[in-house]
Amino acid sequence: MWLCIDQGGHSTRVAAFAEGGRVLAHETAALGVSRRDRIHVEHDPRRLLESVDHCVRAVGRQLGHDCKRLKAAGLATQRSTLLCASKASGAALSPIISWQDRRGHEDIARFGEHAARIKELTGLRLSPHYGVGKLRWCIRNLDAVSRHLTEGDLIGAPLASYLLWHLTAGGGWRVDPVNASRTLLMEEGGLRWSDELLDLFGIPGSILPVIRPCRSNFGSLEIEGQGVPIEVATGDQAAAVFCSGTPEPGAAFINIGTGAFIQAVTGSTLIRDDALLSSIVWHDASSRIYVLEGTVNGAASAVDAVSAELDLTPVPDGPQLDALLEDMMDAPLFLNGVSGLGSPDWVADFETRFEGGDARQQLAAVYESIAFLIMRNLERMRQRLDLKRLVVTGGLGRVDWLAQCLADLSELQVSRPAEAEATTSGLAFLLSRGQTGAARPDEDASTFEPRKNERCKRRYRRWTEAMEAQLEARR
Repeated sequence: MWLCIDQGGHSTRVAAFAEGGRVLAHETAALGVSRRDRIHVEHDPRRLLESVDHCVRAVGRQLGHDCKRLKAAGLATQRSTLLCASKASGAALSPIISWQDRRGHEDIARFGEHAARIKELTGLRLSPHYGVGKLRWCIRNLDAVSRHLTEGDLIGAPLASYLLWHLTAGGGWRVDPVNASRTLLMEEGGLRWSDELLDLFGIPGSILPVIRPCRSNFGSLEIEGQGVPIEVATGDQAAAVFCSGTPEPGAAFINIGTGAFIQAVTGSTLIRDDALLSSIVWHDASSRIYVLEGTVNGAASAVDAVSAELDLTPVPDGPQLDALLEDMMDAPLFLNGVSGLGSPDWVADFETRFEGGDARQQLAAVYESIAFLIMRNLERMRQRLDLKRLVVTGGLGRVDWLAQCLADLSELQVSRPAEAEATTSGLAFLLSRGQTGAARPDEDASTFEPRKNERCKRRYRRWTEAMEAQLEARR
């Protein structure tokens, strides 16, 4: 059996998988998120650690004596999420600053003249969403952080590194290349921090964890008195790409949760595009797998934010939501910049607003905007790749309307695995080296064939025109 820990933006999930992919035990704990405004997004370090500890212990109790059958554990975490901590004690010195957080946007904008070189070295764009902006903010604004830096006792820890330290009872500060890359300080081609980028951003290399391949000895955690080695660490979106086994080039995986991440697999070939990200999703002793990636910052977070602003109760997935989304012709258009406009446009302070339409259908327009932003990324990807199929996963991926809308607009088949938790499924596949059976066809998967949906395409054209007009007005 294999123990899979998935620490995401809304919750922590832990599951024990057996051969064949059967889930023998699982536990989920909601994770609190603090949003002072649309810029500052944080988690409480103590509560986050407690959520992981609770879930691991709960799964241990469910397994009982079967804990001795656990062969190894794996960890997948939010990428670009970071905090500062004491290197010696592991005590948090800052909040856990979410990947959605943009508090460093003014500081990061000062490096604009180096954006092309940063993209060349990392495959990523200069953006406040990445860890370096959060780390610089902590050093400049938090007395405890600057003091520990002076004393030589500071670690700038991607969330994966912080959890690995605590799960292994202080076994060392290590991080995988997927999460390390999201600091904007790692050279894309190797397992090392970039001296050039460290110098550019003024970050001492001594305050960063050691980078190790995704499959490494990361130490051991204890569950019901049993020591279980942690053998895989990666990012949550990277793990999701493996939810159906080893991904083939031409497949695009769309994981729709707090944000939506569109990852078109390019295999061992690194493909660059000025408006998209070139991301590593796996690195071990013998292989590397890359994707061309797009980012929609406001998916479930946009639904939550607009629901709160309008004092509405979010509509649960099912018939009620289907009815809400059935007729969109009179709905307003939602220009969705929640948590900043991601790829392919990259505007950190994009104005979020409704345009025209019936105010009673504003929430429906938010759901629609998620599909439209995803489609905008797919159009850009098709300039570089021959996309063959789409795979939709994640919480909002369970919304049939969204999956069908993407099929209609892209004119590609969309499949949705029966197992909703793509990150834990993919992590189990990686951890077990395929023994969980994820590589077998999913007979219970849902399939959405493209239809001639002119009504949806007309709204997409109108929405695109409105987006282009607002973007042009900023130039």
